[in-house]
Amino acid sequence: MSGTGSKRENIMKSATRIILVEGFSRITMEEMARRLEVSKRTLYKYFPNKEKLISTIVDTELAGFRKKFDAVINNRDLEFPMKMAAILKSITEQLSRFSENVIRDIYHHAPGAWDKIHGFRKTFIFHRVDELFRTGIKKGYIRKDINFKIVLPIFFNTAYSLLNPEQILSMHVSAQDLFESLMKIIYGGILTDEARTEFLKSYSKDGVKGVIGNEK
Repeated sequence: MSGTGSKRENIMKSATRIILVEGFSRITMEEMARRLEVSKRTLYKYFPNKEKLISTIVDTELAGFRKKFDAVINNRDLEFPMKMAAILKSITEQLSRFSENVIRDIYHHAPGAWDKIHGFRKTFIFHRVDELFRTGIKKGYIRKDINFKIVLPIFFNTAYSLLNPEQILSMHVSAQDLFESLMKIIYGGILTDEARTEFLKSYSKDGVKGVIGNEK
């Protein structure tokens, strides 16, 4: 383990890289300390148990996503289709960081951490997307023949139904692929022809480069 940040920060960053790929249920704190090349005493000094380590990792991931999400929402230079594309790209990139292993472990072994993730989706993301949709309606980017009061429940209920650990694991697809397919179906149907063209162009591989930033 190396880095120029604080000892605690470096430990957490290195532990995050391991846990997001491998999960954590089969890794003891002693094993984690060995792989991080720190003493057990040092690891326990900053994280007294595995639950605290997992909780901190989830908090950090959510905080980073919130910052990225808000940067897009508050960017006045972006019109609705570009904002929507950037947000969805950001969500799929965030989901891609979580392997099936860690999704399974959080769901089965860290209910407190899972509640944080679920609460974040239900409150922060819901309200921010709601605000964005209303802006899209006012500016004429969303089809007028669609009842807006129905759109959000369909969007979130479908997302909650599909993006849960049991569903993801049973379908043997990544959360990233599942969400990306869902969004293309939903947004391709509610947008006007002009907005749909702009959205699909923006959502291409390099369409939002520089807008949502890169993971480090």
